[in-house]
Amino acid sequence: MKKDIHIGKLIRRRMLELGMSVSDFAVAVNRTRATVYDIFERKSIDVEFLVAISDILQFDFLSIYSGRKTQVEVGREIGSEKYIVVKMIDKKELEDEKDVLFHYRIDV
Repeated sequence: MKKDIHIGKLIRRRMLELGMSVSDFAVAVNRTRATVYDIFERKSIDVEFLVAISDILQFDFLSIYSGRKTQVEVGREIGSEKYIVVKMIDKKELEDEKDVLFHYRIDV
């Protein structure tokens, strides 16, 4: 078993990625807000409860312990870093760009 896993931090990170509030998560897992904050501090957690959390947060947290990489629903691996990269291009090149979430015209 990997000893460097802090499951509480990973749960909190995934909850935030989904835009879920602590209150919403507490209701979903049928716990108090205080207990949820306690969960965020845990390095280990009961397997049955972790399965329930996995369902709620749409991520297989058990796979972290097996060493398999698991993609979250939005296509990001938990624990990986993502960056926004800005580059200037001509308008005619904009149509050829992949993965454009938004564009903004700059007058220079």
